[in-house]
Amino acid sequence: MSEIGQSTKLFNTAVIATKIPKGSNSTDEVSGLLHSLVQSAPFQAILKSIREHAALQGIPEAQAAEEIVRTFREIDNVWNEYIFQEGLDRLKAQLPCQRPRAETRGCIGPIAGTA
Repeated sequence: MSEIGQSTKLFNTAVIATKIPKGSNSTDEVSGLLHSLVQSAPFQAILKSIREHAALQGIPEAQAAEEIVRTFREIDNVWNEYIFQEGLDRLKAQLPCQRPRAETRGCIGPIAGTA
C-alpha cells in the first residue's frame, strides 16, 4: 500500500474511532462522497499534517491522526455550543415580557398558558 493510501487508512480509522457515523445516506452515496473527499487537496493537506505531527511528537501516525481529529472536533463543538447559545439568547430577547421589568415597555403580555 502506498504511503498516501496508508495515511488515508489511518485517517479514516481515526474518524471512525472518534465518532459513530450518523445519517441515512445509501452506501453508494457515502462511498462516492468519501472517494471524492479523500482525493481532494484539502484532505492531502490533512494527511501531511498527520505525518508532520507524528514526526514532531515522536508518536505513531495513528495516534497523531486521532489527536488531530479530536482537536478539530473539540474546536467544532465549542463553536457549535457558542452559536447555539447566541441563538438562544437572541430568541429569549425577542420573547414578550421575558425581559427584566425595567425593559418591559411595549410588552404584549404574558405568553398564553404561562400566567
